[in-house]
Amino acid sequence: MWTPRLVSAATAGILLLTGPIATATTADANSTVPIIDLGYVKYAGYTNTTAGINYYRGIPYAQPPTGENRWQKPIPIENSTAYTGQTIQATTQAPACIQGYPSWQYASDVQPGSFAYTPQGQSEDCLIVDVLVPSDPQNITGGLSVVVQIHGGGYTTGSALSYPGDSLVHASSGGIIYVAMQYRLGVYGFLAGAEVAENGVQNAGLYDQRLALDWVQRHVAAFGGDPAKVTIWGGSAGGGSVTYQLMAGGGAGTPPFRAAIPEYPWWQPLLNKSTQELQYRLALDAAGCADIACLRGLSAAALTEAGQADFNQSYPGPGDGYGTFWFGPVVDGEFLLDLPDIAFKKGAFFKVPILTDREGYEGVSFSNSSVTNQVEETADAEDLFPSAGPGFFSRLYELYPASDYNSTYYQRASWYGDFIISCPTYQIASSAVLAELCERWRRHASKRRRGWVLGAGHHVWRDQWQRRGGSGCEGAV
Repeated sequence: MWTPRLVSAATAGILLLTGPIATATTADANSTVPIIDLGYVKYAGYTNTTAGINYYRGIPYAQPPTGENRWQKPIPIENSTAYTGQTIQATTQAPACIQGYPSWQYASDVQPGSFAYTPQGQSEDCLIVDVLVPSDPQNITGGLSVVVQIHGGGYTTGSALSYPGDSLVHASSGGIIYVAMQYRLGVYGFLAGAEVAENGVQNAGLYDQRLALDWVQRHVAAFGGDPAKVTIWGGSAGGGSVTYQLMAGGGAGTPPFRAAIPEYPWWQPLLNKSTQELQYRLALDAAGCADIACLRGLSAAALTEAGQADFNQSYPGPGDGYGTFWFGPVVDGEFLLDLPDIAFKKGAFFKVPILTDREGYEGVSFSNSSVTNQVEETADAEDLFPSAGPGFFSRLYELYPASDYNSTYYQRASWYGDFIISCPTYQIASSAVLAELCERWRRHASKRRRGWVLGAGHHVWRDQWQRRGGSGCEGAV
């Protein structure tokens, strides 16, 4: 088992855990929970008879992303020489990935019930999945449907426990397997900058998510799941992550999922190149380092403190206004080829069924209630939109006039919620509908070119496509 130890961190007394996530042991011979044989290793879980669920906790899908593996693509766990087919008890919740806290929210962010509340501790060695399996599964040809949860938390907080899947599995009456993943966060998962790109990868956290999805494709059948029936699901930054998995590589190839549910997808501004360099330099300065090799040589405690100092030094400033989380995905030219709104407008995403939504008052939790006038509101907005000129802000206040709100706080909360979640939801839904219309039009047009006589349906798809923008279906007629 891992050994806990307390370390000093700039954020607080964060409990960092060292040592392996799980220890090879002999499974309980009296256990009624099936032992899952993955080929390279076997896992023994535990059951909750009331809920009717078998649990397999803390299963690594990647090798530890520590030392020289920091800011590198995750390495599949099957490549590890530590596994020789032994049986491991998967009965203990693994530590969360190390968290980071934006300066505007930290004071309230570690209370019980919050995303960043991690009584299970935190560790850099955290790339795991939890798998929840019905104790009495339905007999379905090919296996059960699988829901894979990508947790939210601003790309800086959260864990596999953030969105428990117990109720979903229980309510499915034996029809669903639930998988919750963890991925690198904050400075560990989303440190940007040219040197990071040249000597590793940006968006390490997104690569973690993709490897977890690939692991599910390879191994969920052993739990009784069907790899052809995988739906990815996430809310807030988890919803944003779902959209980035839809955009991966421009949507080329075959995705490791058949459907996607980006709930209230969080599209915080992606840092431009100059702001990425600022983020990287702040990390170097806080750590007393000159290059990425030095950062890779730091202890987890030292790097966590440097990452928190990066948060503290950047706010408020260009690219880091109230309500954003500073660390997050960036356009790297490999995983993400475009900004998300551009990618969806271009149709550069995997064409799978998409269910998306939003809530009312999305901006309330991410707006500063102490801001009481438009001068303060604009100063904050200039950090969110550092490239915007006076005309942008004039138009902003025309669309959201102060007279429509009883306070500056609610005015700001209204436009912020639209900008960060509501508009992305509309863009995703509109692009998905347009993609379907284009595909139907292409099918009709292909039949026509082959000499088929078409009825009014062809013109219905064409007319709907034209009403929704009239672009993106070139070559379909």
